[in-house]
Amino acid sequence: MDFSLELFIGVAAIGLAAYTALLQRRHNFLSLKPIGQIKFHDYENRVAVRISNAGLGPLVIRKFEATDGSLEFPNLISAMPDLGPETAWETYFEELVSVAVLPGEEVVVIALEGNPEDKDYQVARLGVRERLSQLTATVHFEDAYGRRMKPVTRSLSWFGRAKPKLAGL
Repeated sequence: MDFSLELFIGVAAIGLAAYTALLQRRHNFLSLKPIGQIKFHDYENRVAVRISNAGLGPLVIRKFEATDGSLEFPNLISAMPDLGPETAWETYFEELVSVAVLPGEEVVVIALEGNPEDKDYQVARLGVRERLSQLTATVHFEDAYGRRMKPVTRSLSWFGRAKPKLAGL
């Protein structure tokens, strides 16, 4: 069997291609990670809890849970007070499983929106803020490769903070 330069170059090219593919796969594993964040909206006309993805790869929610220290809830709507007949939720999730969040995007877990001048909305907003302030939320998620990422946990106590009084009111 003759050893030829063409055979050597061909085998070397295949080896180099395989090594380059391995490096690219490792790079993708390291750089295409999702970064989960639990964020809030707490305005006079909107109260919301959101899950955002600040990473470079897709975030796939495996499980969402909330707790008040004694009870656990699979979502936030289960922990909320009754809004009354004149007020309705803008949106909410009952089940946050296999929900994909693309990089730079977000999912609204629960949102209440209304006219800040409406008395029914004011009462509902106050009750929702009070209940949210007692909860801690946790999001379990994975990346596009099915690797489990470190869960993100955040207290929702921000909703219970003292609101500053506006001048002239």
